[in-house]
Amino acid sequence: MVLASIPLFGYLGTLPIRLWDESRQAINAFEMYKNGNFIVTYFQGCPDMWNTKPPLLVWLQVALMKVIGANELAIRLPSALAGFLTCGVIFIFAVRYLKNFWLGFLGVVVLVSSQGYIDEHVVRTGDYDALLTLFTTLMGLFAFIYIESKQSKYLYVFFGVSTLAVLTKGVAGLLFLPGIFLFVLFQKELIFLLKNKHFYLAVLLFLSIVIGYYLSREFYNEGYIKAVWDNELGGRYMATTEGHNAPFWFYIDNIISKDLLFIYSVLLPAGCLSGLRSQNERLKRFFKFIFLVSLSFLLIISLSKTKLKWYEVPLYPWFAFFIASFIEYDFRRLLSYFRKKKRPFLMVAPYFFLVLVTLIPYLISIKRVYKPKEHERDISLYEVSYYLRDALMNGIDLNNQTLLIEECEYRPVELFYVELLKDKGVNISVENLEEMKVGQIVFTGEGETNDFIRNNYLHTVLYSKGSIVTYKLHGKK
Repeated sequence: MVLASIPLFGYLGTLPIRLWDESRQAINAFEMYKNGNFIVTYFQGCPDMWNTKPPLLVWLQVALMKVIGANELAIRLPSALAGFLTCGVIFIFAVRYLKNFWLGFLGVVVLVSSQGYIDEHVVRTGDYDALLTLFTTLMGLFAFIYIESKQSKYLYVFFGVSTLAVLTKGVAGLLFLPGIFLFVLFQKELIFLLKNKHFYLAVLLFLSIVIGYYLSREFYNEGYIKAVWDNELGGRYMATTEGHNAPFWFYIDNIISKDLLFIYSVLLPAGCLSGLRSQNERLKRFFKFIFLVSLSFLLIISLSKTKLKWYEVPLYPWFAFFIASFIEYDFRRLLSYFRKKKRPFLMVAPYFFLVLVTLIPYLISIKRVYKPKEHERDISLYEVSYYLRDALMNGIDLNNQTLLIEECEYRPVELFYVELLKDKGVNISVENLEEMKVGQIVFTGEGETNDFIRNNYLHTVLYSKGSIVTYKLHGKK
């Protein structure tokens, strides 16, 4: 767990809030923190009908804001903690249920060494996918335990974490169900399940909570259910939204070439084979189960018309199990070989093999999070964000100033920091270029806006650093 903590929590609050989803969630959380409405999420004072996900993540962010204040850590800690708990779940399940310490240990190391997992939009930012992955992993594990044990208490736990998955990211929380259903069929357990009265009670509790939330939101925010359909169900799955189209093989190519390091990409298919051919019958059934649910999930997201790289994230704990199974298999063979040689000094060789396979990917993961800096392509994108955050933390006086943005630009990152400054009593506003008036003190980080002011207004430059310039407007030319 110490090894897992470093890439999950290290320098978590260094970078400012990220553009697109994290910044929108941050504003949703801050407005909920201020207005106390825990049913409807708001964006700039209006019900948010673009981000229509249920608010479990936002609730957690608000809770942390109340404890540590409204800042980057409050927004990101739920994701990092979800990643930490996912590692704990993998380890505990392997040790307690599969009776295999090394499978759990290696599974955790592989997971936190995967580039697609230790990344923005997953465990390093305040987005939905790390929390969703925690709950979908628990769903899979408790489904398997129930099928194996037939104990109804695990059925209730399964539907409990399914409820949390749906309250995190809506229908995305249910995309492993087809694979779980197929495994139930292959194991010939469907009749037993349908005869179990606890199954119907658990389903009823699940539906009561989930439908109850959606109906409550619709009651206070008319049109919400239609927006959910347009954004998450038919609209997003059956049609491309916001230009996020890609070929069927998008996720497979992404996993192999980008989000799993080369060594793990090679070991993944080998791990599938070693897991499915395990001599341990319980392990063999478990790997059949995760192979089926992974394959069905991958097929479902690959058929979607809208494709984004983070949709694949719930697969990573299962990939970690597969890759770990191959490493563990070779490790045990090496142990057996050197024991037969009866040379104690050679017994270090299998452990050296573990270090050889896992150390470089793990160090690459550490390097990616250690004192993170902006990519060169993003420096200008976040320059104003750094300036606003510096004003928030170090008391730069932005009182009675106006941030100018282009009318067509979507800039929730700056809006988040502006709202935090307002909450501290700073009189700061955000306006479009067309709205600025003579006599105002305005600042901007956009080159075209700077050119427009210089070409069209008499002005005095009050501050200049990088692309950020503050002007006192005296009149039009």
